[in-house]
Amino acid sequence: MGKTAQRSAEKAFRPRASLLRLLGDHLIGDRRGAVIELLRNAWDADASVAEVTVRGAGSADASVSVEDDGSGMTFETVRDVWP
Repeated sequence: MGKTAQRSAEKAFRPRASLLRLLGDHLIGDRRGAVIELLRNAWDADASVAEVTVRGAGSADASVSVEDDGSGMTFETVRDVWP
């Protein structure tokens, strides 16, 4: 899966404590749930391929990455709609 062009923008974001709790403990309660949520996001983005890579399993610096070929959200949607 190829790299995409990166753009950046700054926008003030002041979440309420209840939102942080919802996004943290209630939405994704553990590591396994986080990976499942990323795969669901790939499905929602109409991906035909989703690749899960685990590096350093069992070590203190282990990592998991999920890459997909889905369409996702545009930069403008993230910048203008979500905040």
